[in-house]
Amino acid sequence: MEPTKLFEIFEEVAHAEQRPGEMVSRYATVKIRDLVDGAIFDAAENKGLYALDGHIIVQPKYQRFYIYGDGKRDVKVIDSIIKGLPIGMISLYLPGDLARDGKPMAEVLDGQQRLTTIIRFCTEKFSVDIDGNPFNFYALPEEIQVKILDTEIPVSICAGGEKMRNDWFKTINMQGVALTDMEILNCVYSGEQVEALKEKFSHVTPYLSNVALQYIKGDPMRQEIEEIAIKMVCPDVEAYLAKHRHDADVSAVEKKFHAVIDWVDSIFPDYYKEMKGLEWGRLYDEYHEKFFNSEELGKIVADLMADEHVTAKKGAFEYALQKASGADPDLSLLHIRLFEDSTKRTVFSRQTRDAKEKGESNCPMCVLANGANRAKLYGIKEMDADHASAWSRGGATTIENCVMLCINHNRMKGNR
Repeated sequence: MEPTKLFEIFEEVAHAEQRPGEMVSRYATVKIRDLVDGAIFDAAENKGLYALDGHIIVQPKYQRFYIYGDGKRDVKVIDSIIKGLPIGMISLYLPGDLARDGKPMAEVLDGQQRLTTIIRFCTEKFSVDIDGNPFNFYALPEEIQVKILDTEIPVSICAGGEKMRNDWFKTINMQGVALTDMEILNCVYSGEQVEALKEKFSHVTPYLSNVALQYIKGDPMRQEIEEIAIKMVCPDVEAYLAKHRHDADVSAVEKKFHAVIDWVDSIFPDYYKEMKGLEWGRLYDEYHEKFFNSEELGKIVADLMADEHVTAKKGAFEYALQKASGADPDLSLLHIRLFEDSTKRTVFSRQTRDAKEKGESNCPMCVLANGANRAKLYGIKEMDADHASAWSRGGATTIENCVMLCINHNRMKGNR
């Protein structure tokens, strides 16, 4: 379809009468040569910005950044075009208040990764292998260049208000690379706040790469760091974005984010890979006002990391904070290695034999309690294995340090 015909459809959809709760939509095709004509790709920002001589906004502010530039997905798109395979429909939305040269402008709702890839290839940003040889666009045989440029891509054009746009955006983006929750929220609450947050947290800055990304887990390009930063000031991300949608000031989020990361980086003297992805925002809120001896904290962590009985190494840091602050540390954080079933059976048999000879319970705690269960003999399924000398006090997970207790007393015992 010629660009003039496509613009006529833009006009038709933009001015069509809309029923409440319904989208107005039309379908067409457009040649790649027309999409690429006047296209701009900002390599510094990793954004495909405009296509169709500036009339299609390839990456609206609510869209994710370009993530196909990995030498695999981008090459696959171009390879599909060369082979004549379909690459799917591009979905366009007409916001109604944007125009260029007197013609309506459209935003890409779905297909921006594919469209950006096409723009990048046709403007010499990467090459593809043909028969084992790398070719950029202008190095391709002329007939293949023409084939690419004359390929017609199906497009859907719609209008219908912001709510309908958001609903459609979520629905049509369920295929392909799934949107993160934050990418969806950035669409729903697009505005000054989202734009400012993406500027601060969606680029790999020296601070992010050298410091913050040691402790937090996420992809800045997918707005996952932005989500983590917001949660540090407000657990309900959607409520925060709704309240601050048109507020361009993100200093509170940025300040809290830096405070949390700098606190973690300063109190633990050594770095462990297990520190990445922990709930540092929550731990900061609970412990940052307490004084910690960094050397003492480091020793607690080092001992836990070296202990073969600690199976959940990620729990060592919160456990250390609890212990160093004088609180009763939560052993469940560490998932202490349990006794083997063979050890439990051996100890159960020994305790039960001795108990029968003495006419008392095979649970030592029931004997000491001298209550109604003083002479009760429990089955093995009614008992749990425990450390005779608590693990937290140096007791090993060995048969010599294993004692079988009735379930009730085992739960009561704790570290006593």
